[in-house]
Amino acid sequence: MAGTIAEHLGNSVYPNLDAVESQLLDHLSPVASQGGVRSYSMTCPACDKPREAYYYPGTSGITCNRKKNCGEFTSIWDAIQQHSGSSNRDILNTLCGAAGVDLPKSDRDNKQEQRTEQSFIQSVKGLLQQELLNHKPAMDYLVVNRKFTKDDIVKLGYGYYPGHKRVRELLSDAGVDITLAEQYHVIPKSNFPNNKRYKLDGRITGQWVHPDSQYFSLWGRAFTQIPDDEKKYHFSTGTDKTRPYGWSGRHIQRPVCVEGVFDADSLKLMGINGCAVGGNTINNNQAAFFAERGVLELFMFIDGDHAGVQGGLDSIMRCESLGTTVFIISTPEGHDDVDAMRAASNQTGIHRLLQSAMLGGEFYAKSLLKEFLTYRDDNKRIAQQMRKAMRIRSILTPASSVAFDNVLLAYGINAFDPSQAALELVARMRTAGVSEDAINRRSHELYGITVLLESMNG
Repeated sequence: MAGTIAEHLGNSVYPNLDAVESQLLDHLSPVASQGGVRSYSMTCPACDKPREAYYYPGTSGITCNRKKNCGEFTSIWDAIQQHSGSSNRDILNTLCGAAGVDLPKSDRDNKQEQRTEQSFIQSVKGLLQQELLNHKPAMDYLVVNRKFTKDDIVKLGYGYYPGHKRVRELLSDAGVDITLAEQYHVIPKSNFPNNKRYKLDGRITGQWVHPDSQYFSLWGRAFTQIPDDEKKYHFSTGTDKTRPYGWSGRHIQRPVCVEGVFDADSLKLMGINGCAVGGNTINNNQAAFFAERGVLELFMFIDGDHAGVQGGLDSIMRCESLGTTVFIISTPEGHDDVDAMRAASNQTGIHRLLQSAMLGGEFYAKSLLKEFLTYRDDNKRIAQQMRKAMRIRSILTPASSVAFDNVLLAYGINAFDPSQAALELVARMRTAGVSEDAINRRSHELYGITVLLESMNG
C-alpha cells in the first residue's frame, strides 16, 4: 500500500532538513547555540516567549523549555502553517525542496491504490459491524454486561467475526479483493483448513491502527467462557502496536495508558485521552512513539499484582529514559477496572485515581526500598542495590528524580551520584560555550570534583 505523507516526512524530509538554515523559521528569531551540539533557541510558537523553545536540525519539531508553563511541542509543519497560512500542498513542496528530497508519489496508480485501500478498510469494518448488530449473544455481552449503548458500539467500530469461512464469503459477495484480505490477515490463506478454528473466530473485533496510517489490524476479544490456557485477546498476524490503540492527534500531552482496548475506549467515552498498549507494559517502540510526538507526561494504570508492578517499573525506565515522565496508578486486586467504573457511571472515581497518581520516581524508589530493607544486613546485596539505585536515578526525568530521592533519603539512602552529575554539568556548560576555567570552578563548587577536559580549541 502507498506510503503516507507523514511517513515521507518522518523518513525522508525531517532527517535531511535544517529548518533554520533554510529560513523557514525566521519569524521565530532563531539563535544558534554555542558548543558541540547543533541546535537553535527561538521564540516558542505556542506561548510566544522569546528564546524559550529549542529546535535540533534533523528532528520534526520545536519544544518549549518552559515545562511548568508551556512545554508544548510544535511540529515544523504547524509552525510554518501558523505563521504563513500556506496550504498543505505548498508546505509539502517547501519542506521537500528545503530538504532536497522528492515529493511523495502522487501518480494515478498511487491514488487508485489509496482508493482501493480505503474501500477495503470500510468494507471490512462495515461487514463485521453488521455481523455484530445481528448477533444477539455478542450484543448482549456489550450492552448488558459491558453497559455500552448501541451508539457507543457503532462509534467505536466494534464488529463480530463469525468464522473465517463466513467472513471470506461475505467479503467475496461484497466484491472485496480476497488477495488483499489475505495479505492483511483479515482472513487466513486459502489453504487454511475450513474445519480448523482461526484465532479471531467467534470473537468481538476492533481495529488497531498502524503508525502514521489509517490501515489497521484486527483484534479479537473473547466474550464467552474460554479455556484457562487461551488468551482473552488475539491479534491478527502482523499487528504493529507501536501506535497505542485509540491514539488520536499529534498534540496529546498527558495520555492515560491502560492495558486493554475496552478500558481505552471507556476513557474515550468519558472524554479522557485514553490509549491501550496491549499488555502490562509500554514497550520500547511505544516509548519512542510518545517521545517523537513530544509527550512530556503520561499516566499509566497498572494492576497491583507482581506482573502489573513489574510492567510499571519497565514502563518507567523505557519512557523516562527518553524524557517522558510517567505517573503510575496502581489498582489493587479485586477493585474495578476502568471499564467497570465507566459501566457503573463512576467517572468521579476515575478522576480521583488520576489525581492520586504517583510519580514514576517515587513508585520505583518504594519498590527498591523493600529490597534495601530486606537485605539491610547483607553488605554485598546492599552494594548491588546502591549501584542499581544510582543507575535508575540517572535515567529518571528531573521531577521523578526528586521524588526518587525523597523516598530513599528518608531512610538514609543517598543514590545521588555526584560524579555523574558533574559530568552532565560539564557537558551542558561546554555546549553553552563556557570557558574551561569557569566549568572547573563551577564543578568544584557544586560537587567538589575537578574534571579533566580536552582543550575546547582542539
